Amino acid sequence: EASLALPRHLDPRVVALAHELARQAEDPRARVAATVRHLQAHYRYTLAPGAFRTDDPLAEFLFEKKEAYCEYFASAAVVFLRLQGVPARFVKGLSVGPQTDVGGGLHVVRESDAHAWVEAWIPGEGWVEADPTPPGQFESARGHASVLDRLWHRTRAALASAWNRLQARGPMAFLGWLFFTRVFASLI
Repeated sequence: EASLALPRHLDPRVVALAHELARQAEDPRARVAATVRHLQAHYRYTLAPGAFRTDDPLAEFLFEKKEAYCEYFASAAVVFLRLQGVPARFVKGLSVGPQTDVGGGLHVVRESDAHAWVEAWIPGEGWVEADPTPPGQFESARGHASVLDRLWHRTRAALASAWNRLQARGPMAFLGWLFFTRVFASLI
């Protein structure tokens, strides 16, 4: 029930658009795909959508601004899916990938790596993730770490790891680990 709940007031245009999307697909998985496709094709991702002027930011995003950041895309998808009878929930977390990789299996994750997407309940499959944010626009807005930036973060991570090992295990264990690491690294 909670995953089908809707706000008390919804702009009639939002309801009409959700019903239009529902007519394009009969089963829940197809409705998720149609909703994601619609949002990715008709709206633009930006980190600077400007101030919203109305009391209904969802309708303003969908019918006036037509550009915003991931939280608006995810909110729109949840409302659309719930209006189509597909249980859905808003998810917010971190997007980790090549843009956060500093090498050696280490990732530097910043506030700018926060991202929102949705999960929809598909009978027989359970909760399935879907990301309605246009992927190319999302990635290009985030940028990639430079070689120098990656080296700096990798060095900081190595120093933090060494400091933690020293604090947790004491100087003798730390020196043993350091010696073993140096000898092993020279053999490779």
